[in-house]
Amino acid sequence: MKVLITGAGGQVGQELQRAPWPEGTELIAFAHREFDIGEPAAVMQTIAPPIDLVVNAAAYTAVDRAESDRAAAARINACGPGLLAQRCAALSIPLIHLSTDYVFDGAKGAPYGEDDALKPLNHYGASKLEGERAVRAKAERHVIVRTASVFSEFGANFVKTMLRLGGERKSLTIVSDQTSSPTAASDIARAIVTIAGRIKRSPGAEIWGTYHFCGQPAVTWYDFAEAIFAIAKRFGMVAPELLPIRADQFAAAAARPAFSAMDCSKIQRTVGIEAPSWADRLPKVVSVIIGGHKGE
Repeated sequence: MKVLITGAGGQVGQELQRAPWPEGTELIAFAHREFDIGEPAAVMQTIAPPIDLVVNAAAYTAVDRAESDRAAAARINACGPGLLAQRCAALSIPLIHLSTDYVFDGAKGAPYGEDDALKPLNHYGASKLEGERAVRAKAERHVIVRTASVFSEFGANFVKTMLRLGGERKSLTIVSDQTSSPTAASDIARAIVTIAGRIKRSPGAEIWGTYHFCGQPAVTWYDFAEAIFAIAKRFGMVAPELLPIRADQFAAAAARPAFSAMDCSKIQRTVGIEAPSWADRLPKVVSVIIGGHKGE
């Protein structure tokens, strides 16, 4: 099986390249600078036989910057997925596309199901929602995986930011009234490998559609930060004092959902993938970032 991966320089893209793909899988991985999915000519040229599967891990993920840089966010998050889906459909190539919990407004107060109302609060979420709609409209053979609060040793993410700031400051203010579902990029990559295997083994199986996959349990940013520094202490880091604040006290350009936890029962029921524990993955990620032991 020949798999083309977009967004190879991102967190999930890098984990996909070292994920346990079945023997005989050939990966063709492109970072954004090598393959701009928002460029029609590049999509036409790059997505071509004998590719068997496309995994779109490319995304504009700077949530606050997207409020002012709307054209760039729309190009990568909305227009790009549509171009990929159209090309994949023309060549009968399945497409796996990553989306986000930020398509929800957080007002439900309980974990979101795949069919709950979509109402993003910021432009990043709106652009990702338009990307989802384009994929559904243009490619029948697609799987959309919504995930949340991705963390890894790569790129920019909350864990890396906390550890950097924690090494520079004696105290940090952390939002304590927003709840999300931190998800290790390595777990997302493994889930995608499983989905890809299911598509290959049973190409006619009814697995097409949208699924939620995110870390468990849901947690506030403040509690997640506490968990990060509790692990960092094991490797000799002096943790800063953490001060809880409300979201409305934190200067952010983009509004964020207060409660964006997602129900992952559908992906377990349909594909056999269980929602992962973020706490199981966090120690290794923290240790690698701070240069400590390699973890378990």
